[in-house]
Formats: sequence, C-alpha cells, structure tokens
Amino acid sequence: MRKVHGSLIGAAMIALTVAPVAQAQDAGIDKRVERLEKEMRAVQRSVFPGGSPAFFEGEIAPDNKPGERAKGNAPVIDLTARVDALEAQLQTLTGQTEQNSYQLRELEKQFTAYKAEMEKRLAAPAIGGETPASLPLSSTSGTTKPATVTQASTTTTTKKPATTPAASKPELYPEAQAQLKQVVAKWPKSNQASYAQNLLGRAYLDEGKPSLAAVAFYNNYKDRPSGPRAPHSLMYMGVALDKLMVAAFCAREHIPHATLTPDRPIAGSLQAAARTARYDLLDGWRREQGIDFIVTAHHADDQLETMIMRLNRSSGVGGLASIRARNGQVLRPLLGWRHMDLTRLALDQDIPFVDDPSNSDERFDRARLRHALRYQSTIDAEAPARSARWLAEADEALDWAVDQAITSWPEVDDTAVIRDLGYPPELFRRIVMRRLSHADPRLVLRGVTLDTVIAAMREGRRAMVGSLLIDAAGERDGSIWRISSAPRRKS
Repeated sequence: MRKVHGSLIGAAMIALTVAPVAQAQDAGIDKRVERLEKEMRAVQRSVFPGGSPAFFEGEIAPDNKPGERAKGNAPVIDLTARVDALEAQLQTLTGQTEQNSYQLRELEKQFTAYKAEMEKRLAAPAIGGETPASLPLSSTSGTTKPATVTQASTTTTTKKPATTPAASKPELYPEAQAQLKQVVAKWPKSNQASYAQNLLGRAYLDEGKPSLAAVAFYNNYKDRPSGPRAPHSLMYMGVALDKLMVAAFCAREHIPHATLTPDRPIAGSLQAAARTARYDLLDGWRREQGIDFIVTAHHADDQLETMIMRLNRSSGVGGLASIRARNGQVLRPLLGWRHMDLTRLALDQDIPFVDDPSNSDERFDRARLRHALRYQSTIDAEAPARSARWLAEADEALDWAVDQAITSWPEVDDTAVIRDLGYPPELFRRIVMRRLSHADPRLVLRGVTLDTVIAAMREGRRAMVGSLLIDAAGERDGSIWRISSAPRRKS
C-alpha cells in the first residue's frame, strides 16, 4: 500500500515538474514568434516599400481557426515547426533584399566604369535647365520619357538633358539638395514642391546618383501627378533609369544604345502627343542609322485594350483591326504574346525592364481600362488578338477592292471625281474618303461624320468638308460628284 501511495506521489511530483517546464517552453517560443513576426514585418517593409503587411501574408500560417484549441497532442512541437518555417522564410526574404542591394551596387559600379567612355559620346544638351535659386511660377507644356532603343551595329550616341548650374561646382550639391528638400517639406501640395522635387532629382542626376534621382522623379510624379513638373519628372526618370539600368546592361552585353529626347516641350494631350513625338524620334534615328525597321514589344493585352477602346468609339473594320503587326517601317512581332509571359521570360533570362508609372495613372483612359481588365477572366486576350489580325486582313481586302473599283472608272486619273455604281456602303465610304484624302491629305473623316457627308451627297445637296466642297456633277441618277476647293472667305 505504501508502495502504491509512493508511486502516486512520485507521479504527481513529476507532473507538477513537467507542467512548469512546458509552460516555460511555450512562453519562450511565444517570445520567439513575436520577435520573428516583428522582424518579418520590417523585412517586408524593406522588400515592399510602402506596402502594408496585410497584403504580404506569410506562406506559413496556423492550421487552427481563431479561438480553436491546438490540434493534435503536441502543441509545443507544432509551434516549434511554425517557428522553424518562419525563420526560413525570414532568411529567404533577407537574402533577397541583400541580393537586390548587391545588384544595384553592381549596376552603379558598371555605369561608373563606362562613364568616362560614354561622356566622350554625349551629344549637345537638348532641354534647357532649371536653377534651384529661382523656382518658376508658371507651368509649361509637358514632356515625356525618352525612348530607348538598341541596335547591334550602330555607334552609341546619347542626348542628355542640360545640367543644373551646380554641376560645375560639386561642393554645392549637398546645400542645394537640402534647400530643395525643405521647399518640398514646407509646401508639399504647391506648384513650388513640383518644381523643387524635379530639381532635386536633376541635382542627383548631375551628381552621378541615378538611383536617388529615379526615386525623386518617381515620387514627384506619383505624389503630384497634376503638378507643372510631373511630365518632366516622368521623362527624367527615364533618363535616370537609362543611366542606372539600360546603359549598364548594354555595356555589359556590348550593345551600343541611344537615348533620344525631344528638342522641344510636348504640347496638347500628354499621351497622344508623347506617342507621336516618340515615333518621330525613332523614325528619324532609324533613317540616320540606315536601318530598315523599328521593332516594338506591343503584346496581346495591349491589343485587347485598344480593341475595347475602339469599340467604345464605334469604330469600323479598320479601327477594330487595332494595333497592326506592321505599320510602315514599324514591326510588332509579339502581338500574340501575353504580358505576363513576356515578363516571365524577361525574369528567367535576367533581362532588366521598367514599369512606366503612367501605365497605372488612372487619369488616362487606357490606364483605367487596364486596371478593370486586370481582374477579369472572361475574355482571353489571345482571342481578340487573333480577331484583330483577321480584321486587319479584311481591311486590306476592302482597300484592294477600292483600288479595283476606281481603276475601272473612265475618269481614273481625275482624282476630283467620285462615282457610285451601286457599291456596298462600306466600299463607298472608302471611295469617298480616298478621293477627299487626295484633295487634302490632312483630312480625316470617320463614322457618323462621314455618313452625314454621304447622306448630303445622295440627297443632291452640297457637302462641305473642311476647305473642300462636294457637288453633284449633273447626272440625273445622282451617281457622280466632283470635289472642289471652297472659296476663301473675305476678311
């Protein structure tokens, strides 16, 4: 009996001894978890600047629902496994941060190594400078980022913006940068902040710190998208990234490159005017270098966006053909590829790329549409891309039919004559537009406007289109018209 009592007392003492040990172990692991979670959030803020930890959930999470007791008979072992996994994830994130920092330092080293050689090839300044001493109070028309092109057999040429006055006195950089930061901090919502932040980026750029310059320009565009220097910052961000990334990459791969900048401010609609300026610069560079074609990386998602925008504008066959695989000397061989596939390919092949912040600026129609399409799964972008290709072929077939129809007319050489021999509506629209374009190449008529002109012609009324007149040619059946210039108005 005494042995039984002794055994019970011994078991009780062992239980009482194990319980505090387990509790102490639980408390110790809880502290480890809490510490690791804090470190994880710190690393997340470093890897994802400005992000909330709520959007970057860890891969390891408890199996239990809130309020539910731990599953299994070994909660301490389960918690230990979670901690081990959390430590592994922290190590991975930390390694990624260190790798990113190392790659950035290597890019800057490579740029510095080639700076002396590249400086010899710099072209004359293309854009006037701004002085930190006096901030302009009136806004000017916007410009956009330069187009960067590469070609394996040309000589490297770089047109860089004019430098700030501090460039000749490096010792003034710290003071100028400090003053500009004060202006931004004191009046963050004013036009002066837009000017000052842009100048801050310029100062970093001239000082040879493209990474800091790119951040300054990006923040100016992001924080003040309507500021007077927002478009300038967008353009200079491209220059900074070119110095930091494109120049370094091309130097590493021995690929000569050129950075093209417009020689005058871009006026009007920012995206449309910038697009026109970009292609003008590229085409001029192509002709100077004796190159046959320019190749761009437009993809199936671009095609889908363009087609939906054209549908919203009641476009016909030509408009719905959207982005053409070939337009003059511009080739677009990647229209059948998805954006995510191209991104994955670039990452796999270690090819650097940049996301243009204006692509997510929802002030623009295309950016708003891109945001709406991002979360839909109903439309497969590759299918509309194929439809656009077939519509382009149909558009070419209709133009061929117009050529055949006009060639059959007795007045084939008289470009002022328009005939209607019972042509289908779309064919006759193109015949009218073809003849009007001969008279005034700048004239563009589409949709309802063109149909209104044709309705007036069929009713026997004079139709006025810009500086042109369309009158019936006297035939009873009303099938012939003649184009003439409208008389000048008396001043």
